[in-house]
Formats: sequence, C-alpha cells, structure tokens
Amino acid sequence: MTRSLQIIPYSLLFLALTRGMEHVLQPYHAEVQAWLTSFGAMCHDAPLMSYAIYGALLTFVLFLGLPFATGLMLFAGVTYDLGEAMLMVTLCRMVVAVGIFTTVRARGFKAQEQAAGRFFAKRPALGLFLMRLVPLPDNAINYTMARSTAISWQAFVGVTLFGMIPLTALCVWGGHQLGSVSNLLQWMS
Repeated sequence: MTRSLQIIPYSLLFLALTRGMEHVLQPYHAEVQAWLTSFGAMCHDAPLMSYAIYGALLTFVLFLGLPFATGLMLFAGVTYDLGEAMLMVTLCRMVVAVGIFTTVRARGFKAQEQAAGRFFAKRPALGLFLMRLVPLPDNAINYTMARSTAISWQAFVGVTLFGMIPLTALCVWGGHQLGSVSNLLQWMS
C-alpha cells in the first residue's frame, strides 16, 4: 500500500467526524456564530487585546498538551492575517518549548544519552530538527530532548525556531484557506 493510500482512511475518518459534529453543534449554531462575530469585532476594534487573549489561551493549551491546539492554530489563520497568525503561533509554541526545556534542565534532570540512541547522541540538533518536521505533540519532543540528549540551550532554541516554522505555516495557512468566520460556519453546517 503506497503512502498516499494509507492517508486516505484517516482523511475519510476526519471528514466523517467533522461532518458528524454538525448534528452536535447545530443547537449551538447561533451561540457559536454570535461568539465568533463578537471575537471578530474585538479583533478589529482592539487587536492588542485579542492578541493577548488568543496568545494566553494557545500558550495554556500547548503547555498542557491538550489535543485541540491544532484547532486553535487553524483558528488563528481564520481570524488574523497570515503574517500575524504565523508570528503569534510561532511565539506561543516557542515560549512553551523553551519553558519546558528550561524547567526540565533546571530541575536537575541530566541528559541520559543512552536512552536517545546513537543517532540523537551524535547529532542532537539534527534529530530535533527532524522531530519538529513530523507532526508529533510538542510536549513529547520538548521532554524527550531535555531528558535524552545533551543538546545545549542555545542550539535547542535555534533549531526549535526553524523546525517549527514549516508545520506552523501549514496549520496557519490551512486556517487562512478556510476563509472568513462566515465561511467556517457554513462549512460546519
């Protein structure tokens, strides 16, 4: 089975789940539309406040490792300009990654290179970059790299920044392609 054919069942499952959600969300359609409209108005009237609220929410969700962080990244693409959304999402992801890495290292957990394998022991920066390109949970990568490799803090920050950009751009661009809030609501119903 080729790689593209392996993705098809997951795509169909995703579509089935999202299309099945319309029955669950239908009673709340007016409330969701009102909330999204009010948030859109706040984004237009007080952009700094909306950046702060969105940034705090995304940082909190990413720090806890909750599974709907990708949805929030898509939401940034829908709500904000592409450049603004990229900057906010990248900044939030970087704050969480550096915070977790620094906390784990500051708590006295030393790198255990034998757990990382020979590849990560020899090339921790390349291993981190490749892990950032794969859609794995950020927290799993952060804890693994802090505990299992001897990568320096500076290398971690630099490689994390450049490694996060492709997936962040993909999520934000995907949200941007969903269109405006009204198009999103039409898609949901």
